[in-house]
Amino acid sequence: MFELSEGGLSENGLDENLICSIDDFIRARKYRLMRSVLIIKDQKIVYEWYGEKCNRETKHALHSIEKSVTSTAIGVCLKNNLIESLDIPITQILPEYFNDEANVFHKLITLKTLLTMTSGFYWRNGPHLNDPMREQLKRSKDWLQAIADCNIVNTPNTVFQYKVTDIYLMNACIERLTGKTVYDILNEYMFPYVGTSCDPFIMTPTSTVYHDLTQVKGCTSLSAIDLAKFGLLYLNHGRLNNRQIITAEYVDEATTAHIENYGYYWWINEDGSGYRALGRGGQELHVYPKHDLVVVLQAQDSPRSKFYTPIITDIILRALK
Repeated sequence: MFELSEGGLSENGLDENLICSIDDFIRARKYRLMRSVLIIKDQKIVYEWYGEKCNRETKHALHSIEKSVTSTAIGVCLKNNLIESLDIPITQILPEYFNDEANVFHKLITLKTLLTMTSGFYWRNGPHLNDPMREQLKRSKDWLQAIADCNIVNTPNTVFQYKVTDIYLMNACIERLTGKTVYDILNEYMFPYVGTSCDPFIMTPTSTVYHDLTQVKGCTSLSAIDLAKFGLLYLNHGRLNNRQIITAEYVDEATTAHIENYGYYWWINEDGSGYRALGRGGQELHVYPKHDLVVVLQAQDSPRSKFYTPIITDIILRALK
């Protein structure tokens, strides 16, 4: 069983007094829903903080961090030749839905297009979960057909828009190309080798997809340490526990800004310091390669879009020696 080693704050380049003030900071900011803070520095667990009724084993819903998990599955598929290229158009993968007759722009949408959220499909996001188009999609009998019927308002690969159509299509494409779900892929090629404990992902009528498109409760959940392993995987150029799970080349592509500071389902820091995965309700995974640093923040599941990044910017980054 792969387990992360532990180390001290000072010996791993962190100001102990500052880091130990995290608890006071959480109280002062009234972060009542905060449930875990995990810091991994120089490949070691150097700090853990757990809130009400939580510990190392407590799992929290990932929400949109599942997008970054899906990106990892794509990297696994490329490395193991389950998918030949990111340049495959969806018209070759799902031709019964996406073709010239339906929309001449469909042939411009590739796997890379979906990874970078630049499909061009019309989508109007609503506040929190009050999203009429999401609800309309969920009520349709065939979700893929509902997306295929959406207008394309921007030429594919030119304009970034964060939306559920692209991640949903990606999951459907993965299943069609490999015959496996994202969970199947990670459970075969990653989880057993890095000691990750994760239940099967929720299924939709057409495909596996992150839970925001299906229901409010019961989505994919991970402990802080298991979530941090995804950050370490990318920090270590696709390698974890002496095993190359995804290629270093894919890590570089996934964590490089393509349009609007967005990689392959990863948010890229504007200052070039690193990258992050974010989920609704305060779920955060931050990676800072230059500092050999991974930080996980988790909060009690809620429909709010609040994030707790000041714990990092005001305390953790300032504590770096």
